[in-house]
Amino acid sequence: MATTRERLDAIRVVIESENVIPGTRVAAVIFLLYGTPIGRIVALRADSISSTLDGMTISLGSQPAPVPDMLIPLMNEYLHNGARSRSMNKDSPWLFPSTKPGQHISANTLWNRLKIFGIQPLATRNTTLFDLTKELPEGIDLNFVPLPVEEIFYRQVTYREFDVSEMSLSSYVLTLNDESPPFIALPAFPSRYAILLLFRRTSPQHRVAGVREIFFRKRNPGTAP
Repeated sequence: MATTRERLDAIRVVIESENVIPGTRVAAVIFLLYGTPIGRIVALRADSISSTLDGMTISLGSQPAPVPDMLIPLMNEYLHNGARSRSMNKDSPWLFPSTKPGQHISANTLWNRLKIFGIQPLATRNTTLFDLTKELPEGIDLNFVPLPVEEIFYRQVTYREFDVSEMSLSSYVLTLNDESPPFIALPAFPSRYAILLLFRRTSPQHRVAGVREIFFRKRNPGTAP
């Protein structure tokens, strides 16, 4: 995992790199600030960014996220003078349109572009998510620890070690043979694929304890960890 200092330095480099096309800078800022998966960034629509009297927001989930004031000029520059302003893309609904009409750029294309800034997507995103856990509301005690998927499965199935973890469907099904199945499974769709999250049963009422540890598996380029 990259360090917080490396992440902050990367944000500074992105902001100051005026010789890099605005679209790449905007995508890099979204990735570094919010930890949004690359596959989801490329599929953002242009209307995901909104400006109001109170500032600018970007819709990345159920609630719009505020855009820091210092980044609003960069966002506005891209919205007005970026790829969508070209004749072949001016009617594109995508924030990051491809040169092919009607399509957005691919995740692999953005993955390669981020290398301009020396960003290592998997390591950097883990750091971003780790930093964001420090900003959670009071009362939520979240300990984010990225681990290889094999270790996640083994420690959870063998020791019931974590309140929440990712799990393979086959491993989960095997636990259903227990007299008292220890987990509640929940399918999750962080991008265009599904993962299975396990919640450890913590009482006869099967209530879920406070989330303390969440694990994300390493994936191939262009997909989220």
